[in-house]
Amino acid sequence: MKVLVYTANFNNYDWVYYPINKDKQTTYLYFTDTFIENKIWNFKHVDYNKIHFDPKRVTNYFKVGMHDLPNHDISVWIDSSVKIINSLRLLINYFKKADVDMIGFKHYRRNCVYDEGEECANLKLDDPKIIQDQMQKYRKQNYPVNNGLLETAIMIRKNNKKIKDIMRKNLPIIPHNTPKEAVSELLKTHNAVLVKGKKGKIIGIITPADLL
Repeated sequence: MKVLVYTANFNNYDWVYYPINKDKQTTYLYFTDTFIENKIWNFKHVDYNKIHFDPKRVTNYFKVGMHDLPNHDISVWIDSSVKIINSLRLLINYFKKADVDMIGFKHYRRNCVYDEGEECANLKLDDPKIIQDQMQKYRKQNYPVNNGLLETAIMIRKNNKKIKDIMRKNLPIIPHNTPKEAVSELLKTHNAVLVKGKKGKIIGIITPADLL
């Protein structure tokens, strides 16, 4: 079974940690716009500005979308600021026995997406209006309060169609020459849209912040 551990970090947004305990049967992949010589991570250079001007959004693009990943059976996403100090095999074996497609961890403090949105707005982790608009979309969909909240610094997923469909759900894919008016209409009901290049490959992402 092929296991892939991967992360992303652009414009030195986060501090880079290296796994203390490397599993020889695991591939370690790092998407970044810089290069640091080491014996663990396999670096894949990405010019993040070609995808989006915000390095944090580009990180999430790889985190959620699982784009450009090599062949694998199970992927383990870790935020680049997370340090691996022990073998991940115990966690992966638990995942396999659980017979599920994806696992994450409960948020250490909050249990509600609306509370999380309020906290993110207060800390100005994004444009407060964009956060408020997103919370309003959840309310219109009757998403319940206190319905649980994941801490997504670590996510383990199977590489199957079900997971790929979930990760790309609500993200329409549009041609690179789509008119701005059509993009604006899509962003009224979706969090973002993926942009497809001439060769059919995803080359970028557009969010509401790009049209302000």
